[in-house]
Amino acid sequence: MYDKVIVEEGLKHPQLETIDSDWFEEIWASVCLEPPATDPIFIQKNHPYTEYKKVKEILNTAQKKLN
Repeated sequence: MYDKVIVEEGLKHPQLETIDSDWFEEIWASVCLEPPATDPIFIQKNHPYTEYKKVKEILNTAQKKLN
């Protein structure tokens, strides 16, 4: 099982929702052209600006790959 994070505009009030890992892996394999990164991403506790920048960087990279 995986947890999906649902966020509202501005990353406010994130909510977790559990999804089936088999379903996710099947969908991911159908749209992913390259293997996912295997390196973990570490975010420091109590550093909200650093965390925000890292998430923004990940989303910007994803957006560029989709365009």
